[in-house]
Amino acid sequence: RTTLIILTFLILVGGLARRSGTNGRSSKPEIPPEMRRNGMVSSSTYQIFITVVSRTESEAQKLIEQEARQKAFNLICQEPFMPRVLTDGGKKDVRKLVETNGRVIKLIRESDTSWSAVRHVQKENLRAHLQQIR
Repeated sequence: RTTLIILTFLILVGGLARRSGTNGRSSKPEIPPEMRRNGMVSSSTYQIFITVVSRTESEAQKLIEQEARQKAFNLICQEPFMPRVLTDGGKKDVRKLVETNGRVIKLIRESDTSWSAVRHVQKENLRAHLQQIR
């Protein structure tokens, strides 16, 4: 009798997982682990991962743009290939680059009040360009 109950349970759970098409995992979209990191991902792309608290998507987009720009600026300035101390002109160049060449490539609702996003700053030979900024 116990075996029959266990078998029935396993059949029901297996059937539900097959019907949902997720093998029992959540079907909500996720940001892959390789996109949950900050830094140079190629010679032409700098990646920023950020999470914000917001109830609406429009508010989340606004917060992400503001915070991701600042985070990108701060992280790029701290990269080992950048000069330890940037001139005011150099800081201005980095900030302009982050603002004009950056865009959110992925935005996901993680929970009722949490949103995660990936923002890329892209420019051909970005790393070489950044290395020339003083």
